[in-house]
Formats: sequence, C-alpha cells, structure tokens
Amino acid sequence: MVRILLWLIALLFFGTYRIPGPSVLPENRSDPVPGDGDAYIAPAFGEDSSCMQSVGEACFPVFVVSFPDTAYRSNMVGKEELEEWLFTGEDSVSAYYDTASYGRLHLDGDVWFYEAQQEIASYENDYGFEELVMEVLTYYDEEIDFSTYDRNGDHIMDSLVISVPSGGDVDFWWGCQATWYQNPEFCVDGISVRHYIINDEQPYEREREVYQATVEHELGHCMGLPDYYKYNSKDWEGFHGIAGMERMDDSEGDFSQFSKLMLGWLTRDQVQVMDPDAQSASFLLPPAHEGGCAVIFPQGGQSRFDGEYFLLEYNTPDGNNEGLFSDEDAGVRIFHVDARIERDYDGEPYYRYENFSSYYNSSDEGIRILKLINDGEGFYQTGDTVRYGEASDFGWYTTAGSLKDPELSIRIGAVTEEGITIEVIRE
Repeated sequence: MVRILLWLIALLFFGTYRIPGPSVLPENRSDPVPGDGDAYIAPAFGEDSSCMQSVGEACFPVFVVSFPDTAYRSNMVGKEELEEWLFTGEDSVSAYYDTASYGRLHLDGDVWFYEAQQEIASYENDYGFEELVMEVLTYYDEEIDFSTYDRNGDHIMDSLVISVPSGGDVDFWWGCQATWYQNPEFCVDGISVRHYIINDEQPYEREREVYQATVEHELGHCMGLPDYYKYNSKDWEGFHGIAGMERMDDSEGDFSQFSKLMLGWLTRDQVQVMDPDAQSASFLLPPAHEGGCAVIFPQGGQSRFDGEYFLLEYNTPDGNNEGLFSDEDAGVRIFHVDARIERDYDGEPYYRYENFSSYYNSSDEGIRILKLINDGEGFYQTGDTVRYGEASDFGWYTTAGSLKDPELSIRIGAVTEEGITIEVIRE
C-alpha cells in the first residue's frame, strides 16, 4: 500500500496540467456504424498527434542507466536476457502487444547500458529527466543511428525507456511516462523525443513480471491512453475485482475492448452498434481475446466513439487474461464511456475526462472517461439483468455529471460455442 501511495504522489508530481484549447472531434471518429467490411476503425489519436503509433511497427531503445554512487546488483540480467524480456521472447512485452492488438502492433528495439556522469541526486530536479536523456543520447549519437527508432517517419522517436537502479529518491524515480517539453530543439540524427518512459523496476530475474508490466502500462500512455485508476482517492482503483483487471488501471491482464477501440485494433464488423433509435437489439459477443464488443448509444444521440456510450465485452481466461480467473468466473463486463476529445493549445489531443484534464472533477466523483458498471461485483453471467438503480454507474450523464435513467435494460443470455448472447431492451 505504501508503494501504491507513493506511486500516486509521483504521478501527481510529474503530471502535465493541460491548458484547454478549442474542442476538436477528429473526423475519423465519426460514423462508427459498421458497413466497411473488415476496415479497421481509426485510432482515436491519429497522425496529427505526436503519440507513439498504435498500429504497424514501433521500435525504441531501452537504456539501462547506472550512476557513480548508485548501481545495480551483480545478479542483474544481461543484454540478451533483457532483450528477451522486452522484444524477442515468447512472453515478452512485444508478444504481449502482438496478442493484445490481434497482430496490429509489433514492437522491436534494443537494450543499451550507460553509466551517468553525475551522482543520482544531481538529476533529482525539475529538469533531471531530460538532462539525463540528453546525456545518454548524446553519448550514443555516433554509435547509434536513431532514425532506426522512428518507424512511422514522423521524425519523433517512437518511444524511449530509461531504466534506473534503486537507491535514489523514491519520490522522484518512479515508473512513469513523461512528455518532453523543456528542450524542444534537442534532437539526434534529426529525430526528436516526445513520449518516453522512466522505469524504476529492477532487471532481476525474480522481478521480471513487474518490470514488464510497468513497460506495458507506460507504453499505453505513449500511445495516448490515460490512467483509469484514481489519483486523489484512498480507494485508488478505477475498477475492482476480477472484472476490473485492465492494463491501464491496475496494470494486470489485457487491455479492455474500449482501449483496443481507441488504439485502432478492432474492425468495424467487430464493433456491433445498436441503432440509437431501435427499441431492442440482440448481440452475440465473441470472447474478447478473439476481438469484438457491442456499443449502445443514448437513444436519439450522436453515434460517435468519441462520445458517451455503454460498451459490452465478453471476457474469458484466454490470451493475455490466461490464468487470471477461472472459466466459471468468465462473463460480461459493461463500461460506461465518455471519450470526448479536446486539444490543448499545442494542438495535442487528450481525453476531456482523463485525470489530468482541467475539465475533470479532481474529487474523482462525476464523469470519468471509463467506469465499470456494477464495479466490484464480478462479471455478469447468464440470467443476469442490468437495470437502472440496481447496478452502479448504469445511467447516462447529466450536464452536472450525475446519472439519469438510461431507460433500457440489458439481459445476459446463454453461452454458445461462438460466444455469449445479449439482449438490449429500451423501456
């Protein structure tokens, strides 16, 4: 618990306050109704964003940095083994993303080692992250062709990881994604830095799982996903229980279908949309590890994935969720989404109701980008019915951020060989 609290404090310290600019809804987020065959739904943050690409190939360096007064223990893993953890192994970070994205995103990269010029405390200031990154990149400038780490050709490094040993200020060296802003003119081989990662987890064999989990979570930030957990509450989890496992919440399990929708990993045929004016609809949800979900918009509302809706998915202990719960516990989870997008005055997109947004209620009450319906009660299963007043967060938002009756119910039907049946009735 102490580590969790320190994590939240560090996130607040390194967070970027966003100055809101004009509200902009990207053109490629409109008209989500299926009809283009296997055409993929475009990522929420497109090519006009500096975020790491979520589709295709991405490549980044990992620099394992030690300091004159702070070093790793002798039993740390070597270059080949760490590259296996990250890029080449069957259970690597790259393999995780291959599975999560249904083959839409492949990660590659290299591991390098470096000893910093100064003691670790010298970097523990407001400019320390960028000072250290510039020092490392400048040192390797003649040896490394950094254009290798720009696979989409936007002249921005796809990502970058600085791995640091234990021993410095634990309130400063914390696993986080940072955004480059103090030295905008700095570049190497014509490549600048935008989104990069600090990893304070240690490269020792017994800590492999948490080391990988931190990189997997922070790469989600590099692609534009926010944290789904709460920053300002004692109850920090955004979602609870076995139905609440999500890579951007407690950094466990797979990405939700909402995250995959935002990252461009689902086809139009995989996202079943209920007509906003229909009085009823039936769906067959395949297991999430195969791809797919159902989306319900407010009646008569605008059918856009960058708006408010319910998202339903069917989770089984397969793929990246293997071993996390039993077959008997498998079932449906429903998210209440408000994915409206804004842009700051630099033109960068962000979610209106992510934790660092000026629109967000910092008490953690009110509208959030993602809420789990019936939070903490497990997955919905055959025979369950979801109704207003009986399930937490099941309602449409009012302008004040409270909930009103959605005037519909969701019935969970039978499990078949292809998935699970769902019936939605507007009341």
